[in-house]
Amino acid sequence: WGPSLAFWDEAGPERGWIYFPAIDQLFFASRGGGAFLNGKPIRASHVETYSNLCTVGTVSRLHRRHRLRCPAKHRILGSIIVNLCYVATGSFAATYSRGNVWDIAAGLVIARESGAVVDTDPAVDSIDISSIDPNAKPRPSSVSVWAMANDRLPHFKQYIETIPDPITAK
Repeated sequence: WGPSLAFWDEAGPERGWIYFPAIDQLFFASRGGGAFLNGKPIRASHVETYSNLCTVGTVSRLHRRHRLRCPAKHRILGSIIVNLCYVATGSFAATYSRGNVWDIAAGLVIARESGAVVDTDPAVDSIDISSIDPNAKPRPSSVSVWAMANDRLPHFKQYIETIPDPITAK
């Protein structure tokens, strides 16, 4: 757990800070300036294939509607920002998460600046941050985030298979 803070401009998240006080880790990144952990540069992994030697992070409810068919160690840490930071440091090869834009903004810039490839739905550059009201009812829709360590690693989305709903599939 930890607080995250992002500066968002017309092109999306421009700077991000995430601090994990229990382990005294401060992540920081700025667009075009690289990513850092406690002031030292970090890079995502150079892994090119998923295997039992790498780790991927997912969300706890993934199994309810999806099957993950990825040859890797699967971890559910319960935190979108931790997952994105672990991809940024090379600890995770990939991650899939869903969250509100304010939950993921800092992690997006940190992961991207570490060399990771990040894909969102909706696309981050299409989100008008000034129009989001976090107090609106119903709440604003969440953003799906797939982060892969690099552009040589296959898109993590292809390993998440939707399970047909037995009630509506009839």
